[in-house]
Amino acid sequence: MPFQVSPGVNTSEIDLTTIVPGISSIDAGFAGCFRWGPVNDVKLIDSEDLLKETFQSPDANTYISFLTAANFLTYSSALHVVRTSNTAMKNASASGTVVLISNTSHYQATYSEQEGTPVTAQGDWSAKWGGDLGNSLKVSLCGPTRANLASGNTVVAGNSDVSLTGTYAVHATDKSFTGTSTLAGTELRVGDVIFVSSNTFVVVTITSNTAGTVDRDPHTGAISAAATVRYKRSPFAEPSKNMLGTVAVTANVATVSATTATAGHTATTSFTRQYTVGDIIKINGEERKIKAVTNSSSMTVNLAFTNTATAQTHSRTWEYAG
Repeated sequence: MPFQVSPGVNTSEIDLTTIVPGISSIDAGFAGCFRWGPVNDVKLIDSEDLLKETFQSPDANTYISFLTAANFLTYSSALHVVRTSNTAMKNASASGTVVLISNTSHYQATYSEQEGTPVTAQGDWSAKWGGDLGNSLKVSLCGPTRANLASGNTVVAGNSDVSLTGTYAVHATDKSFTGTSTLAGTELRVGDVIFVSSNTFVVVTITSNTAGTVDRDPHTGAISAAATVRYKRSPFAEPSKNMLGTVAVTANVATVSATTATAGHTATTSFTRQYTVGDIIKINGEERKIKAVTNSSSMTVNLAFTNTATAQTHSRTWEYAG
C-alpha cells in the first residue's frame, strides 16, 4: 500500500513472485545418533519409511534423534541426515580386535582388497555398519557341489561318484597313502571322502600327486594298490554313506557321540572334518541343529533327543537347505 514518506515521495511494496513455495519443498540438515547405517555420510531422506530403512528403528539410546527427524519428515520430503559416532562405536566382526568402518568410501579406501589393506585380525566377516545391531548377523556359507565333473563339464558317473586315476595303497598304522600313476593333487581336495577296498576315509593332507594322509587306519589292515572312488561332496547335503562311523544318542540329552570314540579308530566318526556349527544332523529319523563340535567324536545340538539310539548312521544338511 503506497504511503507518503515526505511531500512528493511515495514508497510502494510490490510482490514480483508468481508462486508461493509449498512447505514440503523445504529441506534441512540433521545430524544425530542412530542404531545403524553409514557414519559421516550425508543421506537424503524423503520419508519416515526411508529413514527407518536406512538407519533402522530407534532404541532407548537413539529415539530422540529418530523422532526429531521423523517429525520433520511429516511436513517435508527433503532431510539431509548424517549419522554421528563416538569413540566406542565399532563394526561387529567374526573375531579379533574390532574397528569402525564408517561408510562405503572409508571401506573402499582403507579395507577393501582392491584399494585398501584387508584387516585379517578381524576374521573373515565384519558387519556393514557400526553398532551392536551387527551382533545379530550370522553368515552361513554353502559352496558348490564338488564331485561328478572329473574334466571340464563331463559327467563321468551317474551316481556322482568319481573313479580316480591309478591305484592307491593305504598303510596299516600311520594313516598315510601312496599312489601309483595317481593324480591326487588334481583329483583330491582336503575333506574329500574316498572309498578304498571296503574302507571309507576323509582326506586330511595331500603332499603330492602320489602321497597324502587320511583320518584313520584301514579296518582291513594295509591296502595295496586298490582302485579308489571319490564320493560326491556337497556343502548342501551329505548322505549317510558319506558320513564316517556310527553314533549314539540318549533320550532327553542334547549330545551326539561316536559309537567308537577312540581317535583314529577305524569305526569312529570324523565330526570336526564333516560337520560345521549350524548344520542339521539326522539320526534315527530325528533332526537337530548342531550347536558345538567338541571333537571328532562328540557334538552338542540345540534340542535333546526324544529317543535313545545306538550304532546309528547319520546324515548332514546345510542349516538353510529347507
